[in-house]
Amino acid sequence: MSNNDTLTRFLFEELGVRGEVVSLDASFQ
Repeated sequence: MSNNDTLTRFLFEELGVRGEVVSLDASFQ
């Protein structure tokens, strides 16, 4: 469960970072 939780956290962090980048890119345009 601990390993799975780490994977889930990693995926959410990746999505969060990509979401922020997309938002910044959209705001510049």
